[in-house]
Order: sequence, then C-alpha cells, then structure tokens
Amino acid sequence: MKLVDNIEKLIRHSRILDVNTSKEMDQRIMEDSLKAQKKVKETKSAKTQPDMWRTIIMKRPITKIAAAAAVILIAVLGINLLEKSATPAWAIEQTIQASHSVRYIHLKSFWTSHEEPMEGWVEFDVTGNIRNVRMHLPAWFSPYDGDIELV
Repeated sequence: MKLVDNIEKLIRHSRILDVNTSKEMDQRIMEDSLKAQKKVKETKSAKTQPDMWRTIIMKRPITKIAAAAAVILIAVLGINLLEKSATPAWAIEQTIQASHSVRYIHLKSFWTSHEEPMEGWVEFDVTGNIRNVRMHLPAWFSPYDGDIELV
C-alpha cells in the first residue's frame, strides 16, 4: 500500500469531527500534505559539511601546538596581570588596630512600622573605655513615657 493510500484511508476513516468534505477539498488537502512532506525530506537540517577551520587549519600539527601555546600564554599573562592589579584586602589585624582609634559611634535603628528611628551615641576615651553614652528612644517605643533621652 502506498503512502498516499494510507493518508487517504486515515482521512476517510477518522471520525474525530463528523465533517463531510468534497472530493476537490480532499484532493487539495492531500496535495498540500504531500508537498509539505517532500519539502521536509529535501531540507537539510544542520550544517553537514565540515568547515575550513576543521579540515585545513587544525589538521596540521604545528597549528595544534601554536593554539595550545597561545591558550597557555593568555592564561599566564591573565593571572600575572590580575595579581598585580588587585589591591590587597585588609586582614583582621588591621581591622582590630583601626577599631582601637575609634572615638565615637553613632547608631540608628530603623523599624518599618515606625517613621522615627531609635538612636544612640557612644564616646570612648584614649584607652578605649566608655566615656559618655546617650540614647534617644521615641514615643512609639514606650507609649506611656513618651520620648526618652538617656544620658
């Protein structure tokens, strides 16, 4: 049985939609489906021919060695340039030393449910001990007491 006969048989016996068509319409549908099938068969899918890079250039041993050397050279140069251009990060010792010279700290605590933040200030003396502390607690923090200033 030919492919045309199979398709025609499937079309005639399918009862998905109970639609009667004319002989001309059946013929037109058959011709369109066969044209579409032929077009798909003739169309080449992906590129099947090897390109110039693969066939000519990369078959030579010297080009393979040159390509490998170029990749290695770029990697070594990249590492050396990145190493020299990056600034060194602070270590924990420098952070601790820098915190010893801090004399004042100002803190703000924002709450999404309130507009006014809680604030605090701390002053340290030369030896690092606390010298002065001041806190501002807004009225929303303690509704019975109102705004509070702690010194």
